Amino acid sequence: MQQKSIALILLFLLTAFAERLTAQQPPSMNMTKLGTWRDPSLYYNDIWGYTDCSGREYALLGSSIAVHFIELEDPTNPTEVDAIEGGDWVIWRDIKTYRQYAYSVCDGCSEGLMVFDLSDLPNSVTKVLQTDEYFSSAHNIYIDVNSGRLHVVGANSGDLIFDLTQDPANPQLLNNLSWAGGYAHDVFVRRDTAYGSHGNDGLYVHDVSNPQTDVLIGSLTQYPESGYNHASWLSADGHYLVMADETHDRGLKLVDVSDLSDMTVTDVFRSALLGPIETASIPHNPFIRGNLVIVAYYHDGVQVFDFSDPENVQQVAWYDTYPDNTNYNGYEGCWGVYPFLPSGLIIGSDITYGLFVLELDESIEVAELPIDIQIAAISPPEISFDGTALNASVEAASYQWYLNGQPIENATTSTYLPAESGNYSLEITNAAGCSAGSEELQVIIESSAEAFKTLGISVFPNPVSGQLHLNSQAGEDFHATLYDSRGIAVRKIALPAGSQQDINTSALAEGLYMLLIRDGENLYSERVVVIH
Repeated sequence: MQQKSIALILLFLLTAFAERLTAQQPPSMNMTKLGTWRDPSLYYNDIWGYTDCSGREYALLGSSIAVHFIELEDPTNPTEVDAIEGGDWVIWRDIKTYRQYAYSVCDGCSEGLMVFDLSDLPNSVTKVLQTDEYFSSAHNIYIDVNSGRLHVVGANSGDLIFDLTQDPANPQLLNNLSWAGGYAHDVFVRRDTAYGSHGNDGLYVHDVSNPQTDVLIGSLTQYPESGYNHASWLSADGHYLVMADETHDRGLKLVDVSDLSDMTVTDVFRSALLGPIETASIPHNPFIRGNLVIVAYYHDGVQVFDFSDPENVQQVAWYDTYPDNTNYNGYEGCWGVYPFLPSGLIIGSDITYGLFVLELDESIEVAELPIDIQIAAISPPEISFDGTALNASVEAASYQWYLNGQPIENATTSTYLPAESGNYSLEITNAAGCSAGSEELQVIIESSAEAFKTLGISVFPNPVSGQLHLNSQAGEDFHATLYDSRGIAVRKIALPAGSQQDINTSALAEGLYMLLIRDGENLYSERVVVIH
């Protein structure tokens, strides 16, 4: 009788296990694994992405001992370029980038802040700073690339704001804030508006435009399926926020934040690949790209949802990075995800299995990158000459024009007025610090001094230190414009027939200028030198 009872129990357990396997979803939908990387002796945590000046993409992967810099030139064969240790064995790391630098912190450690110079990738990475001057441990960091500020939250010394614009390799402390809402576990910041995830206290929105003060501009402390408010991300248009409560059996929330005084949850949605038997899944880190919410979902791997209808968010893709689990107990599986590589690849970090390089099905549209992501890659500019000025084809953070291979002094805007014939080129630098140069363009400038005389116009004195006289004996009206070397119009006058007009140069900086006189479709120029 006892043997029969044991047999019945075993049969029941096997049947239940078979039902659970049958109930499980397949390991992926609309998403393909291209490659993986890991050292089996390590555990993994956060992940971020980086694109170098040439457009080559990288994964920046945190592990229990180091930050790993992994090249993705061949996404089917991710290759570690470098691994830099901080000194501790840790569970939590967080990594972000600004210009050609990466920044890393860890929680429950004594490593402080580490700064890495990425400019020599794909060859190597250099740790240029490690300091515990301001904190030794922090849970998370976020960089508002629009203002160039590094925000540190969950630190053992409070919540800190650093300036990166002056010297990205050596962040300068602006203030140590005391947040409304108490301890901040994570934060998303766009143009000095900070969306703080304050754990069990909910979501708080702060104005940190003045780093010396924290101005509370909104909060959401009671909402459906609330738990430990862990992390959030804002849509490109700023109307919606996705937030994750790191609590079992709590769904993700899409929040209408268009009115910060009246934020409302429009939908609660979730992944439960073990459903319907097991449904107590737990999300970790959410992101938004276009109308897609991309989430690191612990046991369920990388999950993708479409919120085109904010009141009915739909699950559209996934890849299960941790197929080992048969329940949702504990905290295993996918820690982080980065969906902002220009190629459209998605990289994820699994606590056990390390890096995953994933690709969405082409039926799922991938939107342009949001303003919160700074891409270092830069393309060579094209330049053109319209007969008067040289013009750049693209916007950039800075410009430098060259004549015959030599930099032109003060020629640092997108437009330049050439004063002489030669081969002109342009070097641009983007916000990330990457530079690219144009091809040379031959420009031929024909002096119009003799043409001025033919028209009956004389210009004197030249060089000039005060009034520049324009004397017209012509029988028609003209318009004259004086440009500086950057191609910026500094003086404009009408020159009626048979008149003398003066241009006051006493307030102008010394240097070379170009006087242009237009006669209908014809344009005449003469160089003018201002001296004092």
